[in-house]
Amino acid sequence: MTQAIKRDAIYRGRRYSAETIELSIRWYISYRLSYRNLSAMMAERDVIVSHTTIMRWVLRYVPEYERRWARFARPPGASWRMDETAVAVRGGRHYLFRAVDKSGKSIGSLLCADRDGESAQAFFRAVVANGRVPWPEKINIDGNKATLRGLRAWVRKITDGAKWRCVRADTSTTRLSRIIEP
Repeated sequence: MTQAIKRDAIYRGRRYSAETIELSIRWYISYRLSYRNLSAMMAERDVIVSHTTIMRWVLRYVPEYERRWARFARPPGASWRMDETAVAVRGGRHYLFRAVDKSGKSIGSLLCADRDGESAQAFFRAVVANGRVPWPEKINIDGNKATLRGLRAWVRKITDGAKWRCVRADTSTTRLSRIIEP
């Protein structure tokens, strides 16, 4: 009697092999190819797969791969660079708050309707709630005064504000180092 092929549980019930799925996803992520280009490349390997099937694989498996690989990733550094950028979403103007560490690793991002202190507080709340981010030693802010005021107001509100009081906040316009004091 033949035995079932040992497969990872996430690939059960799939028509294509795990190697085919992983290869398509790896090419899509690594080389910025379109789904139709990937479909053509797989056809050259005698694997006939639709571009929409590859799209479904990407949507289904990439979050799972990120979750599995996250435990091997180094944590972000303690020096943050934070900025907010205006983006158009459905014809309206919104602001994308984001922070990266010294080496460019993403710490977090948040899309808000306003560019005020409350939005900055919401961003810091979301980043700290993540739990995988270490406390920063220094935060470089892009010069928006509302962000600095929001950070100071948030430090006043929270119970573990002592950790945040030793954080230096640098603004890129003046390059004056300030201790976050309420």
